[in-house]
Amino acid sequence: GDYYLSGCGGLDEGECVACDVCADGEYETRACKGSQRRLCGPCTDLEACDEGMYRAGCGQAGAQGSCQPCPSCPEAKYRVSCGGLSEGTCADCPTSQCGVGEYLAGCEGDQPGQCEACASYPQGFYNKGCGGVSPGAKTPCQACSAGQWLSGCEGQEPGVCRPVSQALASEYTAKAEAWNKDRVNLPCSSLDDCGAGSYRPCGNGTRGMCSECKGCDSGSYREGCGGVSEGTCAPCGHCDQGQVRVECGGDEYPFS
Repeated sequence: GDYYLSGCGGLDEGECVACDVCADGEYETRACKGSQRRLCGPCTDLEACDEGMYRAGCGQAGAQGSCQPCPSCPEAKYRVSCGGLSEGTCADCPTSQCGVGEYLAGCEGDQPGQCEACASYPQGFYNKGCGGVSPGAKTPCQACSAGQWLSGCEGQEPGVCRPVSQALASEYTAKAEAWNKDRVNLPCSSLDDCGAGSYRPCGNGTRGMCSECKGCDSGSYREGCGGVSEGTCAPCGHCDQGQVRVECGGDEYPFS
């Protein structure tokens, strides 16, 4: 190790003494040489480094060290307590403080960031992956297979493909399906009545037009025509002995 000459003077030649060693957290303020012992001072007495920097290496073998930039942290972490003689540590970005539909923006360097709303996009797109420290990305809504429509593609949701609603025997299609809307089927009974002697062939998705009740063959008459039913042909009734039936046909079923 290093030595210095102590007690040399007058009639005393002195003696060589081992130099003091600076303790952890100290740096050399005066070198150990000749008849001078080493002097040390606390690293905290040194001039502070600029913001965003810390003093690295002070106290290592008496060195003063030097100002260095605070180290960067990996994604989703930021640096805390960097300054003075400490490089600080990496802490997780506080994403839990953000609510649904938000993400943590600006969590980097020594900043914890702040919650911001996920971006909204026009119809046909949704925000994929927004949350945590990610703002997400504008993403087109998926295309569904034939016979399906896409439900709920908006905000941060990609939506779900659902089967198109099929009209019942008593329903007509009021509005056709779109890529993002189901087919609208309504009851035939909601349509205007066609009036006496007419019916509407409505059902299974077809609206139908008002049509006249059809005639029947000789010896038959139409029964039950009206509303959405064309009715059926029924045979004219049999008369008792000595009677004849007149004017039976079409939609008439007269007495004789």
